[in-house]
Amino acid sequence: MRNCILTDLRRVFRKKSFIICMSIILLLMIIGLIVIFVHPFKDGVDSTYSIMMSLAMFFNPFLIGIPVFSAIYTDDFKSKSMQTALGFGISRNKMIMSRFLEALFMVVECIIFLSVMLLIFGLAGGVSMSEIGETVLEIWIDSFQTIGFLALALIIVYGTQKPTMGLVLFILLSAGVFATLIEALSLIPALKKHDIDPEKYLPTGVIVKISDLADKGDYLKAVGPAFLFLIFYVALPVWISMRLFRKKELEF
Repeated sequence: MRNCILTDLRRVFRKKSFIICMSIILLLMIIGLIVIFVHPFKDGVDSTYSIMMSLAMFFNPFLIGIPVFSAIYTDDFKSKSMQTALGFGISRNKMIMSRFLEALFMVVECIIFLSVMLLIFGLAGGVSMSEIGETVLEIWIDSFQTIGFLALALIIVYGTQKPTMGLVLFILLSAGVFATLIEALSLIPALKKHDIDPEKYLPTGVIVKISDLADKGDYLKAVGPAFLFLIFYVALPVWISMRLFRKKELEF
């Protein structure tokens, strides 16, 4: 499985779409740095940096998640490389795990790249270390959400063998469509009366809770929600994907 992962990662890192993605992120951060240098907002450099990076975090799932998803899952089904690997004796479970580990590795690498750029550009723009540290921490917490959305999309990918449908689900999750619908449900009088808020149990709601605890410095309290997030929104969807894919006939 290790050789399978390394071989596929080498292929992905040479893809033009992935290189373009990283270039876009770098370009956006350069534009943000120019704004900080040339015309910071009236509240100062730290405020300008915070606003610009909040905008970057909003687009984080799209700029990182979509290229990673396309490079691994869309290409896998399109090129039939998965069928080839299975033909060489790799089990379906190992195939799903290897592809998910590839996606996880790429997301982490992208976040490391983004964190380094945040540090360099923040220092160059005269931003305080405390503001840079808070922003980097938020980026890492936000990456949990991207990983969770990728894992949830796998259920559709391997359940239907149609990665495009999985990508659509990932985009809808990243755009907050389901969170908005659930938030609307929470306005139903019966739920509102009993102060029931289903949104807080969604991936976005859990991430917000982790982020709030981290902002308050309650890192130990944030471990619990983070662990539950990994169980219910990462490990469980991957396991469900394995169960679904095990019963599917491969499409050639």
